[in-house]
Formats: sequence, C-alpha cells, structure tokens
Amino acid sequence: IPESFEFHYVKYWNGGNGTDPSLVSHLQKAYELEPNRAELNDDFMSYYELKRDKENLEKVAKRWLASNDISPNLYAWNYNMLQSTEEDAILFTVGDNDTYPAIVLQHGKGIRTDVAVINTSLIAIKDYRNLWLKELGMPLMNKDFDDYESWTAFEADIINHFKTNTTRPIYFAISAHPRLYESFKDEIHNVGMALKWSPEKFDNIAVIKRNYEKKFLIDHLKVEFQNDISQGVADHANANYLISMLTLYNHYKESEDTKAEEMRLLIQRIAEKNNMEDK
Repeated sequence: IPESFEFHYVKYWNGGNGTDPSLVSHLQKAYELEPNRAELNDDFMSYYELKRDKENLEKVAKRWLASNDISPNLYAWNYNMLQSTEEDAILFTVGDNDTYPAIVLQHGKGIRTDVAVINTSLIAIKDYRNLWLKELGMPLMNKDFDDYESWTAFEADIINHFKTNTTRPIYFAISAHPRLYESFKDEIHNVGMALKWSPEKFDNIAVIKRNYEKKFLIDHLKVEFQNDISQGVADHANANYLISMLTLYNHYKESEDTKAEEMRLLIQRIAEKNNMEDK
C-alpha cells in the first residue's frame, strides 16, 4: 500500500538497511506513521551508529528504553559485560544481543560511556571503521575487504590494526567467537563477562572476584521477579557466566570461603536452564 508504514519500511530495507543514506527518509516516514513500532529502534540505532551520530543515538536509546522492548535480563548481561572492562577500553562485540543493549545503556543511561563498543560485523564497513579510528586517534587502514583472500583474514587484520595502534585496553565480549582471538589465544584472559587481551599474565581470578562481588548485577540470576518475553534468549546468554563462575567457585572452595555454596547453587540454576547439568 503506497505511503503506508509497510511501504516505507520495506523500501528502506530493500535499499540495504542503512547502507544507502538517501533512503533514510523512508525510515523516518515509517516512524512518523507509526512511532510506537518497536522494530524501528534497531534500524535507527544502526543508522546513527554507522554515522557515529551521538546526539541522535541518545534520542533513539531513550526511546528504546521507554519501549521496554529489550529484556531486563539482557540489559543486566550487557551491564556486566561493560563493567568487566577497564576505563577507556575497546570492547569487540559480535551480535545483536551483546551490542544493541550495551549501546542503549551507554547512550540512554550514561553507563560506561568511556568504553568503545565495536561490533565486528559493522566495523568491516569502511566508512564506519574510519569514523571509529579517527575518534580513537588511530591511523586508517590501507586495505579493505577486496584485498584479502577471505572474510576471516580481513576480520583478523582489522583486530590486529586495533591491537597495534592503541594503548587502550582491548576486550572481547564473552560471547565472541574464538576465531577472533585464535592467533593469540594464550594472551586472552577471562575476567567475568569479557575476555581481556593481555600479553602479560595477571591475576584474573582476583579480577573475576572483584567484578562479581563489587560490580556485577546478579540478583536476577538468583530469582526471577517477572515474566520475560525473551527468557529463552536470556537463559542461553546466561550460560556465558558459567566459566567465570566455576573459576570463582573453585577459588572460594579452596580458600574455604562460605560464598562457595551460594556460587554452586547459582551455577546449578544456570546449568539446569540450559540442560547442562552433566557437562
């Protein structure tokens, strides 16, 4: 139907979902026709993120927060991921659930705005990559996707470019695919809900302990106070807590800390929700 929400929204999507700036007028028109349609939020977020338009990112983030469209459990998950990083960190994320909620928290709530949340798919877009590199005071890359034999090689070189051209601490979301750090996996350290790249060894157990005891939000993992429309997604995402929780449980047990039993029960609860009791 011409001039309907669907007409403008599909027109925008068929144009490459934000890669053609001339079509954003269709996205804006769709919003004017039906401003409460939740599916618009991630489209606007992607569009303004690709432009690094912080003013409009704040507007979209606050609108997305008000819609209650994102699971509170996913917000908590992303909050803990952000809190796993040091000041002014670069944090590589990989998907919708470890990117959008984090950006919403940053621009809508002012939480850990010092962290550069960089999605490894989006950063492959040259113009977007250049915006981030300039913002972080780093040199631009001399090559682009067509100069590589494979996506994996291109992705690896982007990450290497960041590693070799910044003094900022670098992290990967706990959900990141291991291929992203395979070539330097011995320099990757679990610190809770993120993996820190550090060529030098450090006491990551102490960092995990500090994060769980002083920084993380975990009450929602113990008791569910409301029905969550995305509970299945949240339960699956929460399985990412298990490695750091098992590390912390062993530490508590070896040091005869009474918190060991509480952590054991929490591990058991998360494992049961993911049918992982025997693993």
